[in-house]
Amino acid sequence: FGGVAWEVTEKTKGTIKGGYGINNFKDPSLEKFRGYLMEANIDYNITTRHSLKLKATRETNETNMYGTDFFVTTGFSLEYFHRFTGKITARSNISYGMDSYHGLYERKDDTWNFGLGLVYSIQKWLKTEAGYYYTNRTSNFDYLGYKNNLFNIRVTTTL
Repeated sequence: FGGVAWEVTEKTKGTIKGGYGINNFKDPSLEKFRGYLMEANIDYNITTRHSLKLKATRETNETNMYGTDFFVTTGFSLEYFHRFTGKITARSNISYGMDSYHGLYERKDDTWNFGLGLVYSIQKWLKTEAGYYYTNRTSNFDYLGYKNNLFNIRVTTTL
């Protein structure tokens, strides 16, 4: 795995990493993964109040389904942040991921996510967030597809 990080301008920075991955499992019955992996990130601060983050990835993951050895996720995400005040920030995101499972069962999932949230910084170390997140996954195994609507309230602390 190798890569480059750069600051194109004072407002734009990014990283690009790529490599070749090999996963050998202790269990000889499991298929080995050999393939290209990558990650790219671009952060663009449009103004002090507006920013965008774009990420693209291709990565291997441990399986969560019997009869498959591993899966490869290829996808992207885009986040937008708008700072109303020093304490209140709105954020939105959209992402897509395609999961390709390998092994006894050849499974393919397409997952779209969309979210909106409002963050309030009570203190530098204490934040609250209210948000809505929507997920739509389709699969070539119909019973594994779903749609999900999630409303949440979260409190986050950092020490």
